[in-house]
Amino acid sequence: MSSETSPMAGARTQSRSGAMGHSRRRSLYVLGILTVVYVFNFLDRQILTILAPYIKADLRIGDAQIGLLYGTCFALFYAVMGLPLARFADSWDRVRTLSLGLAVWSLMTGLSGLTSGFVGLALARIGVGIGEASATPSAFSLLQDYFSERRRATAIAVYSSGIFIGSGLAGAVAALTLNGWRKLQAAGSAPLDFSAWKVTFLTLGLPGILLALVLLFTVREPRRVWAGGVEGITSFAAVARAVAGDIARMTPPFSIAAAWRAARSTKDVAQNLAVLASCTAAAAILTAVTESFVAEKGHGAWGHIGPIAVTTHLVQWSAVAFGVYAAYCWLRDLARRDALATAQILRARVVRVTILAAALQNTVNYAVAGFTFIYGVRYFGLRPQDALTFGALIALSGFLGTTLGGIAADALARHTAAGRLWLAMAAATCSGVLYAIELFAPNKNAFFAAFFGAQLTGTVWFGAASATVQGLVAPRLRGTAIAVQWLVINLIGLGIGPYCVGLAGDVTGDLRVGMLGALILIPASLVFYYRAARLLPEAERRMRSGDCATCEPIV
Repeated sequence: MSSETSPMAGARTQSRSGAMGHSRRRSLYVLGILTVVYVFNFLDRQILTILAPYIKADLRIGDAQIGLLYGTCFALFYAVMGLPLARFADSWDRVRTLSLGLAVWSLMTGLSGLTSGFVGLALARIGVGIGEASATPSAFSLLQDYFSERRRATAIAVYSSGIFIGSGLAGAVAALTLNGWRKLQAAGSAPLDFSAWKVTFLTLGLPGILLALVLLFTVREPRRVWAGGVEGITSFAAVARAVAGDIARMTPPFSIAAAWRAARSTKDVAQNLAVLASCTAAAAILTAVTESFVAEKGHGAWGHIGPIAVTTHLVQWSAVAFGVYAAYCWLRDLARRDALATAQILRARVVRVTILAAALQNTVNYAVAGFTFIYGVRYFGLRPQDALTFGALIALSGFLGTTLGGIAADALARHTAAGRLWLAMAAATCSGVLYAIELFAPNKNAFFAAFFGAQLTGTVWFGAASATVQGLVAPRLRGTAIAVQWLVINLIGLGIGPYCVGLAGDVTGDLRVGMLGALILIPASLVFYYRAARLLPEAERRMRSGDCATCEPIV
């Protein structure tokens, strides 16, 4: 008897268990541990929003600097580094990639508790962002090979629950450690002279490193399955060289040399230089403007590079400028090597406006929700134990908003082509109103109730917008489309939103002003959702007919 398995036998094996004959028990174990990893991903990411009031008081920093820590330091490196690091998930050992990333971000979370000042904490947050950039590409790819096609959607849904579990646990962990450590300090029995927020970071670091070891030694790297057969693993050295090349193509001056080598004409190089010059000039102007606003608020220099003072505002706008330029380089490279991606993602106007609408709405979510606990401490006297309630509200509202929103979006889409986008518009309007009610709530209970409603309606966009974009691209481009979507969302939403809210709070002395100011983006997102809804029927008709020749040019 031949040792080879017939296609029909292989199909039967795949339907009984996971992909490529993995046992059901093994597949469920892998799903479970990957979900736990994702819980740690969001736990380590979101814990800063709960600890922010205590970090702010201990380090004597402003709201803008909290926005920099929560948003820019994490998000820009998470978004930009996620592009080249996805190569490890595509070509190298995914289990090792994920284990290494988990160990890195857990180590950096722990080191956050050993920092003595703002600069060290900012560098640690950058490390958390880089480490976490490896998580989702590796996990999604593993789930593809451990689960058959008919079970993958369920597996991905279970894995995605880590978002809400991790966000909710952030409140629980913060409440327990802050209260517990303060009691030890009050009794004089604390073993170390550490602030409670530092102990919280340290508490999270070690379990993540141990989990990385468990993942590495208990999960097997499966064979990669695709329509054409089974792929092997590229050597670490080869992938590392490719990743280094990707990073170089996004980082000046290497990016200029790469543009020159790949250029079809000198116009391409001139355009690259013009974008770099524009980003640099914009960063310099915005730095000067913001420093003139808050020079007297105690935002001193971190240090000096020659005659240039390295301030919070210089770091913020330099990081944003680098993120925008790196994104431009990556998108230009994508356009150069993939004509279909150019037509269906970069030049498709309906895809662009849908992504921009989601980015503007999510900017409000990040900017307002990121400061909500600080706001509650300041205006309602929230205590550490209230972090438990806060975390539970985030977890439940996020779960209900994405799940029920997805179900409702699909139901509406069966009745009208733009049904998902009309739902996103309605939900965005409701979230804006509820955020405003939250900021004028008369008491703590009303504050929490409005926050719950705002978070629930503010997460409906995820399924509605993402499904719209995914339905407009070819199957092989769905990963690229979601990468572009989250690149834009993270650059705008996390890279700019929290910092600007904090800056407005510093300038006016009232954090409520900054949080209310973020709400002006809701009407802007509605305009783009409306435009996308009007364009969608024709775009779907062209997609069904296979005609993408009429896609709009890049602007």
